[in-house]
Amino acid sequence: LTKKENKTFWEPIIQRQTGSIPLRVYFDYQAFTHQSFGGVSRYFAEIINRLPHYNISPILGIQYSNNAHLQTVYKDILPEIDINQEFIPKWKNKHLKTLLFKCLSHMSVSHFPYPKYANRHHCSKQIQESQFDMLHATYFDTYVLNANRSNKPLVITIHDMIDEVMHDGHSTPRRKAILAKQSTHIIAVSNHTKKDIMQLLHTEEDKISVVYHGCSIMPTTPAETPILPTRYILYVGGRERTYKNFRMFLQAMSIVLSSEKIKIVCVGTPFTSEEKDYIQKLNLQKDISTIYAKEDQ
Repeated sequence: LTKKENKTFWEPIIQRQTGSIPLRVYFDYQAFTHQSFGGVSRYFAEIINRLPHYNISPILGIQYSNNAHLQTVYKDILPEIDINQEFIPKWKNKHLKTLLFKCLSHMSVSHFPYPKYANRHHCSKQIQESQFDMLHATYFDTYVLNANRSNKPLVITIHDMIDEVMHDGHSTPRRKAILAKQSTHIIAVSNHTKKDIMQLLHTEEDKISVVYHGCSIMPTTPAETPILPTRYILYVGGRERTYKNFRMFLQAMSIVLSSEKIKIVCVGTPFTSEEKDYIQKLNLQKDISTIYAKEDQ
């Protein structure tokens, strides 16, 4: 698109939205397969939940998901198969079971619905059928470019450029750059992210709209109050990926706790065996705990 065409990208969408026929926006599976809960998937769940109020009809292309935020929007999404329990349960090696299930899924995705492959197959078919007006990819898998044969407007949201700025990861930055170049329009969640996109991906400014996050969390009194230490540092966020720097956080806190009477409370899943070993290595096992906090808590 030329700069002039980019400037008028939203005009036909607004005209369609204000008319009697709802605009149909297709959201694919990616964010809801990559996350059980988290910021990106919540962002899309919130948007999908509210679009009907603006005469916009969201279409969600997904069959299987364990995403907690999606459960507030769609009740009939099938839960992901528990490969460890349901697929050759006598096998103890989960890694080998997963690899085998992936291989079988490539041959027959209907009989072996590995979530990522099953949902991608489902979305590819629906996108090719083109029963929508605009496609909003929820992450950066480039399969949408091949599936979008009718060349419907493609929008992506970029939440940050952490991988690119910190030179972390390989496939995500490469795919993000491809989609940013091929997309019709980009939503950035802040002016800083917009600046990073322009600088690192060489994207024209007119192609990017800054749309800030809203918030639906209202202050309430929790039904149950978790038992917490008197003084503590709260860690919120995923621990499995390196860019959150959980291990570096623990290293720093091991120094702090040597002179301060304070505890560490992590919100989320229980510690893995690897995390427990590292915590023990830093002699923090008596000073750290995990809780699963509900939203009101």
